[in-house]
Amino acid sequence: MSTVRMNAATIGGTLNLAYTGAVTVPSDGIISVDTRDAPALLARGASYINLVTRKVSFSAVAAASAGRLVASTALSNGTKAVANQPDVPRQGVLRIDPGTSAITAGTVSIPYVANDGTSVTDVVSAIMPGTTVVSTLTSKGIMVLSPIVVAGIAGGASPLVQLNDTNSLSMPVDAGFVDFTLLRTDTDAALTSGGTVATSAASVTPTSAPAATTTYNFFYSYTMPNT
Repeated sequence: MSTVRMNAATIGGTLNLAYTGAVTVPSDGIISVDTRDAPALLARGASYINLVTRKVSFSAVAAASAGRLVASTALSNGTKAVANQPDVPRQGVLRIDPGTSAITAGTVSIPYVANDGTSVTDVVSAIMPGTTVVSTLTSKGIMVLSPIVVAGIAGGASPLVQLNDTNSLSMPVDAGFVDFTLLRTDTDAALTSGGTVATSAASVTPTSAPAATTTYNFFYSYTMPNT
């Protein structure tokens, strides 16, 4: 049979289709069905998806550095200033040090424009035992960071917070993307092993650490629902 890939996330559940039969919609919403079932699915709110292939280059990328985005400061309620914007889109990592006493309440919110063009706020719980430093990656790559916001903090022994950048470089993608796949990585025009891929963040940590003299070319694909 001829098949087509569709996004059925708005329908969900198990679909009993006339030609394909029973299909369970996975968490990403993407299903493959007999083309003859497509009109009925479209009428129920599903959409076709497109395969997108792109290349992006990064040059003179700084290696990750502690406290580059938000410098280490007291974990007290209020906003914390941005020390530097990321030089290229990349994931950040929030680091909370509770000191010797447990933090019993509170959150840290990280608002930013992400590498898929959406406005995102990652809300991280600050509850943690004493003497245990906790690091949490942002859910997507940061393009433009706003001041982080600390709220409801209780406990801790002079607790500290900082937001670091990472070597996880973030690729431009469309909002609603799924199935991010790294196809190829070139380092200084030479084909290299790809690196570590953070699929949901459309981000890649190259095998060689970023440096001022290095140029990366990333070739990648993802699927994108029609809008």
